[in-house]
Amino acid sequence: MNKELIKLFGRDHALLCLSLELLIEDEKKQSYFFMNKSEYERISLNNLKYGNQIFWIELLSRVRFSSLVNLIRSKKWIDGIVLSLMNNNLLSFCSNLRGLIESGSDANYTFAAIPAFIIKELDDIKSVFNQDSPSILTCKPLEDALIHYSHAGSHIPRSDTSKVYNSKQIKTYIEYSDNKDQRLSKFYKFLSGYVHPSRESILTYLNINGHETGEYLTVEDADSNELEILIDNSIGILNRVFRLGVYPALLNLKALSLLEIDQLKIKYIDAFNFEDTAEWKQVIEMSKN
Repeated sequence: MNKELIKLFGRDHALLCLSLELLIEDEKKQSYFFMNKSEYERISLNNLKYGNQIFWIELLSRVRFSSLVNLIRSKKWIDGIVLSLMNNNLLSFCSNLRGLIESGSDANYTFAAIPAFIIKELDDIKSVFNQDSPSILTCKPLEDALIHYSHAGSHIPRSDTSKVYNSKQIKTYIEYSDNKDQRLSKFYKFLSGYVHPSRESILTYLNINGHETGEYLTVEDADSNELEILIDNSIGILNRVFRLGVYPALLNLKALSLLEIDQLKIKYIDAFNFEDTAEWKQVIEMSKN
């Protein structure tokens, strides 16, 4: 097991990364089909039950592939963080860590309510696949949120009529994922001070010694020492950032597995022990409301 990974995020999360690699490798083999609107409407008119099933398989498949993409992205950010530490590269370390915060916060904004929704509506969703339904069972808010996650961006002109495609400022996602202590926002701002050519970043590479008539200034590379100080002062928030980057997507996949639908089976999800985590307990509480 990678000692830098353990140093940064703890042994339990290092072990979780090993299971994460297995899950990602297996899930990458999965393909998804999304029917065009006219064909879906034609089928639904002739067979309402089948139309219902198509809608929900496609919607839940969006949950699945969005979660997988998020896990791939988070794993790459984590790999970048670890590699930066191994190479004593402070700027790369801060950039990758900042990327993990952005990616995790963005995903959490979309994913946070999904597991609780699936658990709360478990019987109704299962009924779509087990019995005839009198009408189409839909969930527009969930559909829009997932489309926003995968398709919103600055490449599409902003629109008041189709806000699902409007991207948001990263500040919105981070503030949503933060606690009252605003520690995540403060940590992100702190990292940005290193990433951008600001005072923190520049002074890191200057050694200044005072003299009675002035000062001596020497340019140096002090990344190794700065990294040690940063890590020692950030253990708690590093653990939080890791969980933000990984847990929302894993909880989605765990909730999907409870549906026991063949097309949505996830081979390695039971390798993760969620029951005792604060995140899963919060999901269960949310599902009761």
